[in-house]
Amino acid sequence: MRIKDIVIGETYYKKDTRFYAKVLKVLPPNTDENNNYYTVCKVEYSTQPLNKGAWGFIKYFKPPDLEKIE
Repeated sequence: MRIKDIVIGETYYKKDTRFYAKVLKVLPPNTDENNNYYTVCKVEYSTQPLNKGAWGFIKYFKPPDLEKIE
């Protein structure tokens, strides 16, 4: 998925796992939270849909690792 297609607050699938990832922030390279040379998405990551009260871990993924839920 491209960076410009990501909507903050929307839930996506993690590619190849079908786990849920709710985007909290898109972090550009070399910022406070992102010390990498590439853009990452800060997500809440869970095995269950997050809109139904499930809890999740905070993780960081590259934008191409996310897929739209259809």
